[in-house]
Amino acid sequence: MLENNKVIGTALIKFTENELDLIILCLLNTRRTRIPTKNNEWRKPIKKLSEDLMGIRQQLEDKKNTEA
Repeated sequence: MLENNKVIGTALIKFTENELDLIILCLLNTRRTRIPTKNNEWRKPIKKLSEDLMGIRQQLEDKKNTEA
C-alpha cells in the first residue's frame, strides 16, 4: 500500500519464470494499445509495474548466470 509515495507494507508473490515473462509481455502489449483518449494517466501504473517486473526478471537472470 502506498501512502504519500511511501511503502507501508510488502507482499511475497511467487511466479515461475514463464509466468513472469507472460505477465511482462501482457503489460507491454497493454502499454502499446492505442486508445483514443487525451488522458493517458492509466498507462503510468502499468509502465511502472512492467519496469519493476523487468528488473526482477533481470535479477533472476543475473543470479542464474552467477550460479552456473
